[in-house]
Amino acid sequence: MLRLRSRDAARAVHELRAEEPLGAPRMRRLVELLTADLAGLPTSDEPAEVREARQGFEAACAWAAGIAADTEAAEQATREAAAADVAATADAMRAGKPRPKVTQLRRAEGITDAQVGCEAAEVLLMEAHERYVEAARETWPTWRASAAGAASSDHEAARRELAAGLARVASAGRRYLTAERLDSEILARFPEVRVKVEAETVHGLPWYLATHSGRRPLRTMAIPGLKDKGKPVPFDLPTVLAALLAAVEAEAEFPAAAWLPPGDPEREAVMAAPLDLSAGWVRSAVSRAQGVCGCVLCQRQAPLAELVVAQDASRDGAGLELVHPACARKFTEGAQARRLSARAARYQRSGFPPPPDAEPAE
Repeated sequence: MLRLRSRDAARAVHELRAEEPLGAPRMRRLVELLTADLAGLPTSDEPAEVREARQGFEAACAWAAGIAADTEAAEQATREAAAADVAATADAMRAGKPRPKVTQLRRAEGITDAQVGCEAAEVLLMEAHERYVEAARETWPTWRASAAGAASSDHEAARRELAAGLARVASAGRRYLTAERLDSEILARFPEVRVKVEAETVHGLPWYLATHSGRRPLRTMAIPGLKDKGKPVPFDLPTVLAALLAAVEAEAEFPAAAWLPPGDPEREAVMAAPLDLSAGWVRSAVSRAQGVCGCVLCQRQAPLAELVVAQDASRDGAGLELVHPACARKFTEGAQARRLSARAARYQRSGFPPPPDAEPAE
């Protein structure tokens, strides 16, 4: 059974096999449809069994392409044989000779063999597609866990290397500037030296002036394709690197890693564990459920990073809400005070002295 990614792909394959006769065009179109269907499956960090299945599918596609070429060659040979038979028969009839033996029938046998090969190639091609998809399904939990873990390690390594690179760029910039300023300061204080070095030439070129009129490295950069009035826009290089580092550090959480697919041995335990209210994906989900990114207590909108998720046990369902941390503390303290006051009132109505931890009822 073919498990295709979309209904459109399934419909296209079904219509192709139902309406198009066996032959090279149908074979090539089937290879095209099945290859496009599998194009979305990643090849990075693929397990050995998935890689083997993918290579098997690629080999089946190559074999199917060869069968399609053989079929076209057989059809062309049959057409040529038919034309030759017609010409030979016409010549014999003009000369009053017996009709020659027809060779087209022998060539037609090649078409039949090629069509059988096409049908067999289709079967093998679809089997290879199914094995590839099933291998991806069976390795899904471990494959995605491995990829997510490796991505997290790469992310942290990129952060460290960018930070180190930014520090190196800043250090190199300071040292380039040190060399330039040292030249300028010394020559300004010793005019006789300045006159001498400015008069010096190397192969007819003013040595000092020519080497000190260029741009210092690691100061600015241009982003390809970004222009203002047809000219590249210069950006301060350390600022760009700092912004890049900040972007890498800001996107430290991969929400999809918090979800586990069916078949993962830890799936049930994670679903039964208490919800981590500090997780970024939880804040995002609560924000979408609220329909507005803001504190439900003070009714003020705020960036998601400034809010926390609080759980109201008195509400039905999860009772999750976004609040400012300060509002959450005030609400919790106020709720505790109201509970203690209500407790003291119950004791007083019953004729008992209030408990020591209860506030006097008003």
